[in-house]
Amino acid sequence: MRQYQKFIFRVLIPLILSYISCQKSHPILSDLIAPNWQNGDKYYYEIYRNNQLIGYTQQILHFDMEDKKPTYVLELLSEIDWQETYLSDSTVVCFSRQDFAPIWSYRKLETDFDSRIVEVHYDESNIDIWTETMDGKDAKSLSVKGTYFDNEMVFWLMRCLQWEKGKRYSIKIINPFLLQVALGTVSYGGKAIIKTLSGTFDCDKINLTFDSEKYNLFIERTSSRRLIQIQEKHSNLTLVLVEKTPQSTKITSR
Repeated sequence: MRQYQKFIFRVLIPLILSYISCQKSHPILSDLIAPNWQNGDKYYYEIYRNNQLIGYTQQILHFDMEDKKPTYVLELLSEIDWQETYLSDSTVVCFSRQDFAPIWSYRKLETDFDSRIVEVHYDESNIDIWTETMDGKDAKSLSVKGTYFDNEMVFWLMRCLQWEKGKRYSIKIINPFLLQVALGTVSYGGKAIIKTLSGTFDCDKINLTFDSEKYNLFIERTSSRRLIQIQEKHSNLTLVLVEKTPQSTKITSR
């Protein structure tokens, strides 16, 4: 009996405590450190679904000022042409260079049959959302406590983390389009080698889950922390970094 008790206290309990500590989620804000971003950084991605090319995405980062405070302004423009349906998704998100807090965002989504515009203003505890559709305009507010981020900036934030084995984070994400606050988790999936037409990249694999969606992000293990590839499990979508400008009139004309 004593030997069994010694086993419990010396071996089993430490193992359980070690497992619990490894699974504990850390606050993400304290570990966010911007990599070597430059004003005007521009990236192009091809979008695949089930290994079929269906569109392109362009991402541009600008350095700006908002109320005399330094900010990042992230422009995202995506075009998808799939199953005889055209979609254009244009987003601009402004967030603080000091603590990455979102300040405002603007998004316009257009298809062959519909369009929607969503404008958002963020402050510490309240989010004002204005929506314009073909049916008219609407305004709503959300009350949120704690640290949160706009869903369109989350992938870029993952580039700001330096990963350690076993570490995981909880993250609060705002989806203005759906008027939702989602709780997500971020964990480290280890090192990975990603081969694309642009080359072979040594990456960190990041597992991100929110809004019932699961993403695998592959981030280059260099000072720039480029996002090389994104895999979205539910819809079999993959974004792949490309070195050349996509052959798309609307994207290349910007």
